[in-house]
Amino acid sequence: MIKQHIALALGFTLCSFSHSFNSEEHKLITDRGVQNLLIPEALKNTLPVGISTDTAAGSDYLNFLKDAKNLAVGFDSNDITEYDPYQQQVQDNCYWTSFGQSDFNKYIHIPYLAHVPDTQLTVATKMADTALPFTLGELSALYGDYRRTSYCSGAGECYLSNTDTPNMTFSRGNVFNTDYYCPLDMNADTYLRYIGSGVVPPYGSFGNTISNTANPNEYYEAAWWGDEMLRVANVNDWHFSNAAVAWYVGAHRMALYYVGLAQTDPNYWVNALHHEANALHSLVDLFAFGHVVTNRGESSHGMIKNKSLENHDAYVWMEQIISMGGGQRANNGKVNLVSNLPAISDISTNPRNDYMASDRGTWLFWANKEMQLHEDHNEKGALVKNLRGDVFNVSGDGDLNNLSDEDQLVISEAVQASVQSLINAYETLQLNQADTVQTIGAVGSDLFAALTYLPMYIESDPDNYFTGRFARYAKAIDEISGTNLLNDDWANCTIAYLYGDNDSPNSQAGLCTIF
Repeated sequence: MIKQHIALALGFTLCSFSHSFNSEEHKLITDRGVQNLLIPEALKNTLPVGISTDTAAGSDYLNFLKDAKNLAVGFDSNDITEYDPYQQQVQDNCYWTSFGQSDFNKYIHIPYLAHVPDTQLTVATKMADTALPFTLGELSALYGDYRRTSYCSGAGECYLSNTDTPNMTFSRGNVFNTDYYCPLDMNADTYLRYIGSGVVPPYGSFGNTISNTANPNEYYEAAWWGDEMLRVANVNDWHFSNAAVAWYVGAHRMALYYVGLAQTDPNYWVNALHHEANALHSLVDLFAFGHVVTNRGESSHGMIKNKSLENHDAYVWMEQIISMGGGQRANNGKVNLVSNLPAISDISTNPRNDYMASDRGTWLFWANKEMQLHEDHNEKGALVKNLRGDVFNVSGDGDLNNLSDEDQLVISEAVQASVQSLINAYETLQLNQADTVQTIGAVGSDLFAALTYLPMYIESDPDNYFTGRFARYAKAIDEISGTNLLNDDWANCTIAYLYGDNDSPNSQAGLCTIF
């Protein structure tokens, strides 16, 4: 998650819950994972034109990251002293007074060439009539933080925009000389790829608590995406704890559904990978410790209810995804997990326009408390263990580069395992007619191998709040993945339920249990 921006005039944080990992981190984690996929030649030969697995120059990948940062702040290194507030055609010099995104864009991390992938998986994506390639990492960065639902109008026809949006403008800039300072209009797909590469779009320092920077239907205005980031951030419980697991499992199973359709129409691989990218965002979020221990069900659902959005088509689709992943929402908004997964069915009736005018309202202080819990535990991090037996460190926003190569590898391997399971499922369906989407997507199948990489036991944490305890989703992922390693008394050593109406637990002496 982007580090908090303080609006001193109001005395509370506004840009909270918008990211767990920064967008460039989501992109790198995912693209590093998929570069090592094992794709049979027979499948490669049948993939539609909308999917590419070609080897690409790592320098091109790196240069695009630099181009993104250049657009935002006018320099492409990790040296913030290079920032010049008077440079022309720079987004954050155009949106200057009362805007907060520059605080983050200056710190977009540019990796070394050796740390970027040299093989990319790109997926056809539409903003208007023409489909253009996005890396799977860019899609996984955009879904969840800037786009709620996966929408495809047909086989291979998947959109990121609420309506046809071929171009992006920077017309809401508030400097005295917009012709000099503001970027020229650009293709919308390029700007969205820049957002998926770390650029934070313009947003007002007061967020959308008072008003939006752009009007609700100004999808072509760069600042609209900043407003949307905040709207999504207000109600993003599917990034946290149980809800994140349910979202990942549900969206991953929907990806499998489209893999099944791809048996007869390969264009459905595009649909499958869009749903998979949406799933991967929540999967990756669970490697940020604040997302393991913080819960947002009550506040997120409460804000939806306050705006009477429970029956909004987009929200109904989202709740079906959570249900498909074993999530059950209680009346108070909490999401509980069961391993008895429902049958996989087509729930793709969501609208292309998934705009929802959410704000915090009466949940303001509750949500701010959850933000603080999330920030604190992301910053402190923990030493964790997964069902595979890997012991590794997890942290939070902006800290991916500070994790060891071994710690980072676990996250990318989880991504690889997830996408590889779809490829393996396709092969199985091709070779054995006795197998179906239902059997492959059932509890205990190899489809859920990625769950075994998730942090599920806390070896140690700096304050000894959670030492020797299990994540609240531990038993569910143990059963869904088919590892079945936990004893029946695991619940006696689960971490406390942290949310906006309580504080972190007291420190404890020693381990609760050993795993």
